[in-house]
Amino acid sequence: MKRVITITAAGILIICSCLNAQTPDKLIDRYDCITCHKSGIPSPGKLPDLNFNDQSKPAKHIPIVRNPENPKKAITSSVFSRIGPEGGNTQNIIKHKNGNLYALVKKSIHKSTDDGNTWNTIRYYSSNIEAIAVDPDKIYHANSSYFFKSSDGGENWEYVIINNEYNITFKGLYVDPNDPQTILGFGHYFDYQLYKHGICFVKSNDGGENWSFSSVAINSSASFNFDQNMWAVNPSNSQNIIISGYQYSGGYLQYLFRSTDGGENWIDTNFESKIAVSDYSFISCLDLNTKGELSILLRGTGIYSSSNLGDSWTFKSSNPSYGYTLTYMESSPDILVCGYYNVIYKSADGGSSWTDYSIGIGGGPVNSLLLRSETEYLIANYSGIYKSNDGGTIWESSCSGINCAEIRGIDVSESNPDVIYTGVYLDGVYKSTDRGKTWNRVLSLINISSVAVDKSDHNIAYAIESG
Repeated sequence: MKRVITITAAGILIICSCLNAQTPDKLIDRYDCITCHKSGIPSPGKLPDLNFNDQSKPAKHIPIVRNPENPKKAITSSVFSRIGPEGGNTQNIIKHKNGNLYALVKKSIHKSTDDGNTWNTIRYYSSNIEAIAVDPDKIYHANSSYFFKSSDGGENWEYVIINNEYNITFKGLYVDPNDPQTILGFGHYFDYQLYKHGICFVKSNDGGENWSFSSVAINSSASFNFDQNMWAVNPSNSQNIIISGYQYSGGYLQYLFRSTDGGENWIDTNFESKIAVSDYSFISCLDLNTKGELSILLRGTGIYSSSNLGDSWTFKSSNPSYGYTLTYMESSPDILVCGYYNVIYKSADGGSSWTDYSIGIGGGPVNSLLLRSETEYLIANYSGIYKSNDGGTIWESSCSGINCAEIRGIDVSESNPDVIYTGVYLDGVYKSTDRGKTWNRVLSLINISSVAVDKSDHNIAYAIESG
């Protein structure tokens, strides 16, 4: 995790941090590098304790670049403010039935009460949050073996013990809209006694107080690959649940399980006996609509659908053949949308024909889709949240208030101190021409490690992308 401090020619101290996960009232608590503009720091003030010797927050290195014109000059400033760029690696967006939106951004949860125009942070956590769910009164989140709930809108959180016997990594949570006391959890786990890997399902019928555990699949040969887009619940009948997962052992071994009694019993649909699956293909995402129809995207092959929860399959289309998320519109069950890399595909006939819409805003893989109506879509990707009000043709940022971008470098132009470049991990290079008030992405890069501005020409910048 990198934090960067830069001093502009006007003496403004710029602090960039990907996120302080545990103390939201404190901007940052440890810095990885500092750089000064050569003109120094004319403004008075006192810099907060940098905690360079705080070993409780380890860093691989802490390089300090002193003022090149006056190496002994102190670093001082009296004013601190957050300047962006806004956004962050957003994993999921969900909608409460009262219209409020919730976004999971790596180690934090954010809430919007105005259709995603602005967001407020309601939860920071010390490690990655893997799944969230909401009901009328409570908010739930989970990660590796830990489950939390809040009954007061995110002000306070209670740790809930689900199962101490297995090391569960949660990848999905679901609150039954018809019975909010019923909570479903999906994940993969490791059985230390049997020394085997598995996919699991947990359920609570009393609002998260007590839980039952079910092993859906278990195998010792290899770990299961299972993520947030490999399970689905019929929104009109929560008794029907689908879970998919695959293993790699010289080739992909694909599994698809179903339950028709709310997770009490699970049936292996013997997927590979019904569809020819190559050694390098697997189900990358799936969804169920309100009519009970199941659609899957088989990587490298295309879209299949089943009207009987996996007993038989119909091939729909070879395009799209790659995708990260597949989502039915709840109010219009024939509308199916697939998110891939900077593009979405939309079908109005249940997956037979598709139209692609370039998102055009970068950010890489579409991690989550929220279809609010036939024209209003929200997506979550590596750079944040984006919204379209015309069915996917035009997109605009919807990240106001989300300050979780993981900064991997920053530099201020020596020839024009109004110009700042910064690198955002999993996103790209951003440029500001007004000292950080506004930002524009100028280059899309996934694994960016540093940026630098040409000393004589602020229009020339350099970026390094790690392999």
